[in-house]
Amino acid sequence: MFGFIKFIKVTTAILLVLVFAGCSGGGGEIGTSGIVDIPEGGTMVSSLPKGSVLPKGPVLLFTEEISRQDADGRSWPTVALKMKTGKNEPETLIESIGGVGEYPLLFEFSPDNNSIFINLESKLSVFDLGSRTMRDFYKPQKSVSNFIFSPDVTHVLVVDQVYGSLEAAFDLVDVNVADGSAKTIYEGEDTDKFFGLNKWRDDNVVLLSELVGEASVPYTFDVVSKTLQPVPGYGEARLYYGFSDNGKYLYTAATTGEDICNDFSGTAVSAYRLVDPVTGETIGQIDSPGRFMGIMAFSPDDSKVLYLNWAPVTDKNLCDEDTVYSYWQMDLSAGSKVEVNDYQPVIDEWYPENTDIVMEHLSNGYMVYYKGLPYFSTNGMQQIYGVFNNL
Repeated sequence: MFGFIKFIKVTTAILLVLVFAGCSGGGGEIGTSGIVDIPEGGTMVSSLPKGSVLPKGPVLLFTEEISRQDADGRSWPTVALKMKTGKNEPETLIESIGGVGEYPLLFEFSPDNNSIFINLESKLSVFDLGSRTMRDFYKPQKSVSNFIFSPDVTHVLVVDQVYGSLEAAFDLVDVNVADGSAKTIYEGEDTDKFFGLNKWRDDNVVLLSELVGEASVPYTFDVVSKTLQPVPGYGEARLYYGFSDNGKYLYTAATTGEDICNDFSGTAVSAYRLVDPVTGETIGQIDSPGRFMGIMAFSPDDSKVLYLNWAPVTDKNLCDEDTVYSYWQMDLSAGSKVEVNDYQPVIDEWYPENTDIVMEHLSNGYMVYYKGLPYFSTNGMQQIYGVFNNL
């Protein structure tokens, strides 16, 4: 999802919580002088009030252990992977991931949940949960910007470029999961285009977004024909859009209105248009007359959509008051919709594999909740980069 988000976006992504510290992106030469160690410190503290329900499986944590600053002032954190089971203290699985020249940008489970792919910018690494070993998976020519798995999990598509650098164009690289062999399948020509990967569909069409400042442009890439193009008719940068869960729809703002509480864009969406990403053909529309709205989730087969809406605020002094939302489920085939009192059962039915772990950044550390109740906390300024519970 790109642009101003005033709603909860639920996805099937395994990565549930991700907090970044320091400066991401960058590029250029890494200064080897003037490196400063910044210890994070902090301790884990179990916090289990009466009535708490423990996770059935282990919880994996990426915690920042130390941060180093190079001569250019960029921070390079080193993280540890830990596993917490029940009330036990976390067990360290690997003590050191990242460091100067290796920024831990993204952690993502493989679809079979047997390993974790870690984007370190200068390479894509894999941690095997069974053997508890780390190995290099792909070393880019420039930098690993982002990556995505093929539907059959036999390939990984990597955007190889230094984000923010105008010195070199992007490449799309196909990496074979079985043997690690890599092949550049598309060489970009424009050095000012930067792409994020959204979805690799079953028909070998990849949905991407060209990042343009605070906005972006929806694209498709045909893996077979090697054709990269903006979604027809939608080649301009836009704030409000996204792709449905299996990639059937591009949903984009059809109408917007003035939102005096939105200090970012000053607008909010009142209707979304559903578009075929390959042809640009309009398939349908989701309207919310007289109210603003946001897409929360699509069903796994993209036949239904869950969205919320709310009344526009007419008095700037009321912007700090809690917004009252209404939740709706729409059958996209029939065009019918029904109001739901609680959206969570709908999400649980669509995505039972989603966990109930959330993380809150406090002034003196972090609190991790399970099913709405405190599970454990950190004392001190120790950063938690990721919390996973899908094993």
